Amino acid sequence: MADRNSDTPNTALNLPEDLPQAPDKAVAAIVEIAQPELVIVVGSWAEGPAMPGNDVDLLVVTDYEDRVPFYSALCDVVRAALGPRKFDLLVYRPHEWARGRRLIGFAPHEADRYGVKLHAT
Repeated sequence: MADRNSDTPNTALNLPEDLPQAPDKAVAAIVEIAQPELVIVVGSWAEGPAMPGNDVDLLVVTDYEDRVPFYSALCDVVRAALGPRKFDLLVYRPHEWARGRRLIGFAPHEADRYGVKLHAT
C-alpha cells in the first residue's frame, strides 16, 4: 500500500484511470531483480493530478555492482511493466540516498518529502 514518506497522512497514488495496476507491476519487477530498500513514485503520479499522458517518475534505493548494466536491466523490467508509457528512473545507493535526502533541492530530498512510498524494507 502506498503512503507518504513525510509526516503528512497516507495517500493513494493519483493514477490515470487506465493504469491502476501499472505501479504494482513495475514495483514487483524492480523488487524481483534489485531487492531495493525503497521504491518511491514522485511527480504528478504522487502529487497529482496525473494526466493520461504523464510519465512515471520512480526513485529506487538499492545496492548494485556495476551501474550501467544494472540500470539497463531495471529500465527493461520497468518498460515491460509500464508498456508504452514513458518513465524516468532514478537509482541511488543507500548512502547516496541518506546524504541526498538532507540536501534541499536534490531529488532524494524532494522524493522523501513529496513522494509516495511503494515499497520499503
